[in-house]
Amino acid sequence: MKKSCLIGIIAIVVIILAGCARKESNAEAVHVSAQHHEDEDEPDGIVMLDRELAERFGVKVDSIYASPMAGSIRCSALIERGAGSEGVASAPVAGIIRYRVNVGQNIGSGSPVASINTSAVAGGNTNLAVKATLDAAEAEVKRLKPLFEEKLVTATEYQAAVAALGQARAAYSPAAAGGTAVSPIAGTVTSLLAANGSYVEVGAPVAVIAADGRLTLRAKTSSDNYAHLRDVADVRLQTSDGRSILLSSLGGKSGGISSEGGYATITFTFNNDGTFAPGSTVQAWLLSSGVENVISLPLSAITEQQGETFVYKEILPEHYLKIPVTLGVSDGERVRILSGVEEGNRIVTSGVTTVRLAESSGAVPSGHNHSH
Repeated sequence: MKKSCLIGIIAIVVIILAGCARKESNAEAVHVSAQHHEDEDEPDGIVMLDRELAERFGVKVDSIYASPMAGSIRCSALIERGAGSEGVASAPVAGIIRYRVNVGQNIGSGSPVASINTSAVAGGNTNLAVKATLDAAEAEVKRLKPLFEEKLVTATEYQAAVAALGQARAAYSPAAAGGTAVSPIAGTVTSLLAANGSYVEVGAPVAVIAADGRLTLRAKTSSDNYAHLRDVADVRLQTSDGRSILLSSLGGKSGGISSEGGYATITFTFNNDGTFAPGSTVQAWLLSSGVENVISLPLSAITEQQGETFVYKEILPEHYLKIPVTLGVSDGERVRILSGVEEGNRIVTSGVTTVRLAESSGAVPSGHNHSH
């Protein structure tokens, strides 16, 4: 009886010991498995974006390498009309003016701007009297010429008639005969200088016509940049709708450098393609002729959050990591990267907003559940 009890006790102890050993083995296995999963976890801040979604929303990734980039100076610039792009129509006679155009109307060179009525003015149309004198002078020369050739009149008498004809021609204005003020250039009527129906003197300016085909860019920057302006070879402008335009593509040519009132100024003339309006102010980047190989990114690759700048680096397909970067100078299209990006890195250069939204939502695309 005692022997059977002892055997039973021993069996129970063996079972208990075996169970403990099994528990320790299982615990060790769980620990190893957990350690294995921890090793496979992605870095903190990883952003997941399904490839199909990335393609649909225009996410583009490029490998980054050093490339030539021009130095630049950012400043504001004023767009003005170029020299010779304004003309003034004048009254050919004195009288009452009636305009035949409106402000903003496009007209051609020689087109009528206004009619001048001389009949309502005391003294009438003086040009008609001059015309009568001219007609008389022409008739007198015509009469005396054959007589002079036959020596029936003296040379003095004939030369006096010729001189009178010249004076009459100089005094007569064919334009005044019609009483019409005309535009000296083709362009747009920008202002009417007299009230419709008012009296104007002969020669008085009555309208301003401007041609916008040739414009002048006047860019101002700190006088400290005066020496650097001599290296400026081109200018990039940003339009109101966000487009980037090089003046060289519009036939831009430098017009000179000056310094006044603590500012250094450089001017460029260029052909207007209808993009820029005279009198407008634009953002400009003055691009130097010298270039150097640097790491740079398009401005579309940069995102700003809480005053800091970041880019998204692709570390694996569909896996992006937000990394801080330090920016250098920009040329209006690209920006130099001083730190944060190395050659060979694959950086999101387009569709950054989509990646940022994926980061904010924290959503994991279907088929990529990484909970452990």
